[in-house]
Amino acid sequence: MAVSDLQQLRMDMANALSLPKIGEHFRKHGIDFMGLGVTSPDELNTLFLNHIQRQGLRIFMYISTQATQYRHWAMVSMDNGVMVLYNESKRTHWSIYRDQDIQGYLEQQGGWWIEVSNWIDKPKVKRL
Repeated sequence: MAVSDLQQLRMDMANALSLPKIGEHFRKHGIDFMGLGVTSPDELNTLFLNHIQRQGLRIFMYISTQATQYRHWAMVSMDNGVMVLYNESKRTHWSIYRDQDIQGYLEQQGGWWIEVSNWIDKPKVKRL
């Protein structure tokens, strides 16, 4: 990917009005967000919108192991364990979840992740 393509992708990931299927995500993962004061789908959507705009997120890419082999981008907050997945193949946000030990989660999945950093000036790619 060219630098301009990565920069456009990052802008695409930061723009959304809502997470698709927010009610479904709240039913599946809502309990994990209670420690952040999230008690409803609307509050989860607000957290999602604030999260995708955050500076300092660690951003990783992996190829889905399912038959679809979608290219997913994980937007990870190391301070609170929130992770938003963006499906580049479908050009839409895919999921939101939270892990209490996000560093451990990333290390456990280490072979999957390729991290992109310094999106604004000149993106750098490294394998975790």
